[in-house]
Amino acid sequence: MTGISLAAQAHSIRIFAAREGDAIKGCGYFSGGSKAENVEVKVFDANNKLLTQMKTDADGTFVLKQPAAGFFRFEINSGDGHKAEYILNETAIKESANAPAGEPVAANISSEALRNIVREELGREMFQLKKQLDEAEHQRRVSDIIGGIGYILGIAGIAFYLSVRNKSRRD
Repeated sequence: MTGISLAAQAHSIRIFAAREGDAIKGCGYFSGGSKAENVEVKVFDANNKLLTQMKTDADGTFVLKQPAAGFFRFEINSGDGHKAEYILNETAIKESANAPAGEPVAANISSEALRNIVREELGREMFQLKKQLDEAEHQRRVSDIIGGIGYILGIAGIAFYLSVRNKSRRD
């Protein structure tokens, strides 16, 4: 599996996908960390033929159920000119997996296929990490907002205090 994230027109939307069992799961998100919910995702094959299209759910995730191993290009489009794509190439992995049992895999595998195998394993782990990171960033943003409101109220309080103090000195 080769996973390459390419921003097509803008950098503000991202997409990621990885195989999990008999499905390919992915997520769309914006560069600020917010989820790309109800956004169109198109899936193309190696010949640029549209295989299917779907929308992300409320969590910004999508699932391609029971696809055979192969080449997939996922394209996400937020509808406001922001597009991105992600390429998942499982073809090299399938070819290297057909090596005879008991023989060293390294003798029958190219360096590119080995890189693809490593990317597949890392992709599985990264999908969960990206979801956890997104949740952590959301929690941080809420605390930042509350802190910002406190900061504004503090400045307003100081301004009110100075205003009353100056007024009492004049009287």
